[in-house]
Amino acid sequence: MLTSRQRLLTILRHQKPDRYPWAPLIDGYFMQGLPPEQEAAGITAFLRSIEADILLRHVPCWRAEFAGVSVTEAKDGRWTARTIETPLGQLTERSEHHPGAETAYITEYYIKTPDDYTAACHWLTHQNPVADFAATRQAIDDAGEEGLATVDAGSPPLTAFFRFLPQEQVSYEFYDHPERLDRLAEAAHAFTFAQAQVAAASPAEVVVAYAADITTRLVSPRMFERYALPFLQETARVLHAAGKIFVLHTCGDVAALLPMMRRSGIDAIDSLSEPPLGNTPFEVAMAELGDGVCLIGGVSPVVLANGAPDDVRAHVRDLFRRVPSSRNLLLCTSDATAYATPVENLRAVSKLVREYSLG
Repeated sequence: MLTSRQRLLTILRHQKPDRYPWAPLIDGYFMQGLPPEQEAAGITAFLRSIEADILLRHVPCWRAEFAGVSVTEAKDGRWTARTIETPLGQLTERSEHHPGAETAYITEYYIKTPDDYTAACHWLTHQNPVADFAATRQAIDDAGEEGLATVDAGSPPLTAFFRFLPQEQVSYEFYDHPERLDRLAEAAHAFTFAQAQVAAASPAEVVVAYAADITTRLVSPRMFERYALPFLQETARVLHAAGKIFVLHTCGDVAALLPMMRRSGIDAIDSLSEPPLGNTPFEVAMAELGDGVCLIGGVSPVVLANGAPDDVRAHVRDLFRRVPSSRNLLLCTSDATAYATPVENLRAVSKLVREYSLG
C-alpha cells in the first residue's frame, strides 16, 4: 500500500495508484464552521481526523522586499481601505466584508484612470520575492508521509488584471486599449514569474499557479492566449527543469480553453468544476487533455454541503463510472469546501475510496 504522499505523487505523475486519492480543499472559511478546538488544531489535523490524503495549499515559500513602494491598510467596521504608495502616484482600493458570506467584495478598484497604470506597473516591478523556506519545511514535516505541501507559483497576468480593474473594465480595455493591458501584463508577469522561480528552488514537490478568474464567463480564449498562456509555458519550463509538478488552479468555465491548457505544459488542473459550478465534465476534459494532465476535483461542494452521506457516495460513484482512466483523477472538492459542510459527508468519501476497487 502506498503512503498518502506516494499516492498523490503517483497520480500527479499520471500513473495508476493503489486507490483514488481523496484530498478535499479545506481552507479557513470552512474551518470557521467547526468547534473552536478543531479550528484551533488546524487544517492538517482536520484532514487527518477525516482520514483524507493531505494536500496543503498556499504554504509560504517567499517574502516580499519592497523598493520604495508600500501598502497600508485601514479598517472601519465592515470597510477596508488599502493604499499603495509609489513615487509615481498613489492607488486606493476599498472592500466591504459581508457577514454570513464571510468574504469581502471590492467596491473600489486600484486603477480608476489611465494614469493609474503607471503607478500600478511601478508597484509590481519594485517588490522582490525573496526565498524564505522555513514555513515550507515545517509544512512538509507536518504532513510527513500523509500528504504534500504545495507552494504558489504566482498567477498569470490575466488574473492580476482583476485585482486592479473591475471585471467589465478588463474587457473594455482589451478591445479599446490593449496597449494598457500589455503594460500591466508585462509588469505582472515579471513579479509573478519571480515568485515561480523561488518556488522552483523550494523544497516543495508541487507548485500551484492560482487563476480563479480564468473562466470564459469573464475572459475570451483570445485573452487567455495573450495574457495567460505565455506565463504558463515559461513557468512550466522552469518548474520542470527543477523537477517540480506544476498545477494550475482554475474553477470556472474552461471547456473552450482546454486545447490551450494542453499546450501550456501544466501537469494538472486543480478544482476543475463540472456543471453547475463550471462547464467541463471530467470525461470531456480527459478526452481533450490526453494522458499528460491530471484532474484535481470532481466532488461538488453543493452535493457535499446539502446532501446526505448516501447522496455523496452516489455522486462520487457516478464520477468513477464516467471517467475513462484512473491514472489522472485526484479526487478533491471543486472548488473549496463550503462553510458548514457536514463532516460526515467528507468522511463518507474517505470510506468510499478505501472500499472502491480500481480493478
